[in-house]
Amino acid sequence: MSSLAIYGYGQDAFFSNILSQSSYDNPTYSSLEKIGDNNNGRITITYRDQWNKISKGAYSSALIEADYSFYQSAVDNWNGGIYFYNDVSNSGVYKINGATLVSNYGRKLVDQRHNKASLFLGAGLGYNNTNINSSNLWFGRQYDQSIFEINTDISSGEPPLVDNLSYFSIDFGARLINEFKNIETEFALATAHLNNPTIGSFDNQESIGTRITGLARIAIEANRSTIHQFQAKFISQVKSLQIVPAYVLKLSVNDYDDYKLQIGTGLRLINNIDGLGAESIIISAGIRTSSWSGAISYDINVSDLNFHTRGGGAFELTLGYLLTSPQ
Repeated sequence: MSSLAIYGYGQDAFFSNILSQSSYDNPTYSSLEKIGDNNNGRITITYRDQWNKISKGAYSSALIEADYSFYQSAVDNWNGGIYFYNDVSNSGVYKINGATLVSNYGRKLVDQRHNKASLFLGAGLGYNNTNINSSNLWFGRQYDQSIFEINTDISSGEPPLVDNLSYFSIDFGARLINEFKNIETEFALATAHLNNPTIGSFDNQESIGTRITGLARIAIEANRSTIHQFQAKFISQVKSLQIVPAYVLKLSVNDYDDYKLQIGTGLRLINNIDGLGAESIIISAGIRTSSWSGAISYDINVSDLNFHTRGGGAFELTLGYLLTSPQ
């Protein structure tokens, strides 16, 4: 008696907002931006709708984050939070949802007048559920040759299958920030699904591949009201690779520096059969005040995939509320 094992790897959805970072990418982003800030926490909601010209709701993702700083001092802080995630692919054939608890510790390494450095270390533990619903699929028997269309009222001859699987995920992350005079640099690295969780059943050995996310950023304060930010982000998972270089312009609208306008653009490069190539141009714009933030992003597809998606890109909306304490 012999058996045949089929091996496969799943990949995560991604978000395009280049104006801010998320604990979905790195658990250290559940913390304050800087040690000593007066922010106690935040609540953020992100929704992404992709390729809706193929069919309504074909590919959509939603992310809800809630973070809080449990301990703060002049030199360190403890932070924690939770995020809820939902992703729908192929008009509901494949769904994944779950919740992840995140926590991190940040400490100042250098605290001089014109030179400051802080290190953040974080971890996350997630519980996720996948749902593969074959009732949303169609089979050859359901193609009506008399009208040359798919007719799902015709019996497919296949048994109905709803495959629900749950798994745990372990994440780790690190982030280093340095402020030297009017220049701020940041380097971040994180791994998601470090335990390579299995989601297969029967003889299928399917798993979620480990995702590695990195970010390098430099922000230059040209004057009191203008900041130029250059950054590059990469995401590697199994055989998939994305590199997103981007530029963000931050403008203070008033003298109190509590109302910022942000405009950014980036280029998503992905690996394909021809090597590394441009997949889409990202355009983002947002507003941030001392108590709330909002941003919109749109991906303009510039690859050959643009024809198959009927010219449709991806729209993304992010809304956030900041919990602040009096200074």
